[in-house]
Amino acid sequence: KRPMWKRQEALQRLSHTLPTVWSLTRSERTSFHDVINKVWPADGVIPWRSASEYRKIVEFLDSIPPQMQSVIGRWFLRKRAEIESGKMASSGLIRLLQRDRLVFGCSNGKHWDKAGDWASEIGLLTVLRHAQAFESGAQSDSITLGVGALVEERAGKSGVSYTFVLLAGQDGILPIPPNIRADLESQYGVFNEPLGTTTFAASVDGGS
Repeated sequence: KRPMWKRQEALQRLSHTLPTVWSLTRSERTSFHDVINKVWPADGVIPWRSASEYRKIVEFLDSIPPQMQSVIGRWFLRKRAEIESGKMASSGLIRLLQRDRLVFGCSNGKHWDKAGDWASEIGLLTVLRHAQAFESGAQSDSITLGVGALVEERAGKSGVSYTFVLLAGQDGILPIPPNIRADLESQYGVFNEPLGTTTFAASVDGGS
């Protein structure tokens, strides 16, 4: 398990709320529309401080064209399959209509001391990607949406805890302490908005 207190502290300093909802796993619903449904769950606690928070995320997801929704749904499933095969975590980024970004990450609760550790990870990854996108030329009003899925066991039942964070425009650029940012970039790489690629620094010791 990864020591997370520094990242949690960094996220707290950013004063950014990460709404989290939980639902039972249904493999046939583990898709793009399942994620939309969990933004305002019918069977769980509503995590939003205001209706506007909910509306911004739902409007963003609903604006994605149907054919792209299918592609994203399959992408979600591939990421989930990677952690089911034993990988600690799997994440990635999809550019939407060459302007906005969707960051998705998933993991298993057994790898984290607390669900809040994973929420901090997703929150900081989304903040990082938004900053990197703007540093490399993103449109001034573009959006980055982060969605984190954490598979958990509760009372003998397997379920998924979803975390959402939406950052919009220049106002969504939040400072990350340099040491935390360096750690995140060594793990997740540097995203280039015009190219739509993520690069990683070469190993300095020649190791794998």
